[in-house]
Amino acid sequence: MTQLCDAILVVDDEADFARGLARLIQKGFPSHPVVVKAEGQAALNFMQERPCALMITDLRMPWMDGFTLLTQAHAIKPSMSVIVLTGFGTIETAVTALKAGAYDFLTKPIDQDCLYRVVSRGLERTELLHENKRLRYLVATCNPRQTII
Repeated sequence: MTQLCDAILVVDDEADFARGLARLIQKGFPSHPVVVKAEGQAALNFMQERPCALMITDLRMPWMDGFTLLTQAHAIKPSMSVIVLTGFGTIETAVTALKAGAYDFLTKPIDQDCLYRVVSRGLERTELLHENKRLRYLVATCNPRQTII
């Protein structure tokens, strides 16, 4: 399966953590550019300008929390996989995030193997959704007079 060349977006107000996470992701997924944004509105603006395959967002941020960002991001790009990340993880918070449309939920500190596994699955999910949409379009626009022999 071919990978999309869409960006991976990391949104976290803790600049050092975000840059370190971006370097770690870039090391594991070199074919995807990794972009860091410090707050939700900047992330939304970026998504409107450039395709994103995956977003990893902190839950607690000033101005716009991760739940609000998740909802607004899905309004812009419904097929994008979103991973919610927090240092204050509880089962209730994870369930709320998943019900809100998050693909997965991670807690800080992050285990590298777990991060790579979740990012890989999230990218694959986004790619499958794009392929599904493309195939549905092809079927809908197919000439019914053509026959397969």
